[in-house]
Amino acid sequence: MQRGKKSEAELAVAPVEIDQARQRPAPPEGFGNRESAIWRRIVAAMPGGWFSPEHRELLARYCEHQIRAERFSAVATRLAMRDDLTRDDIEDIDRACKLAERESRAALALARSMRITHQSQLRAETAARRVADRPTGPAPWESAS
Repeated sequence: MQRGKKSEAELAVAPVEIDQARQRPAPPEGFGNRESAIWRRIVAAMPGGWFSPEHRELLARYCEHQIRAERFSAVATRLAMRDDLTRDDIEDIDRACKLAERESRAALALARSMRITHQSQLRAETAARRVADRPTGPAPWESAS
């Protein structure tokens, strides 16, 4: 950091950078409601300016992988709820589970690269302290009777 007065050029650039840092990017055009909801939730959870223009494509892919993982998981659940499962049904469930897992892994890889996972935001010591400090016993909203 430089000592002394800032030049006119330095003073002129600072407000633009601060304004850009506060911006929250809107979901891409063509996104559905569910993808847009994931986008907005992630963007709101991170500091302003976290997703610069070159990283927004990664966030878009993350949202799409999340939606596909949810859809494949829902298909597997719907099939597994049937009472009269056949061998073909079990194979379909297996395929849907594998597809859901593949999409989840892709989403996780993107989340890690964008540093939006819980693990990337907490040090191990902090996480351990929070676990140790959590209250024991039933939650206040659970009935004691």
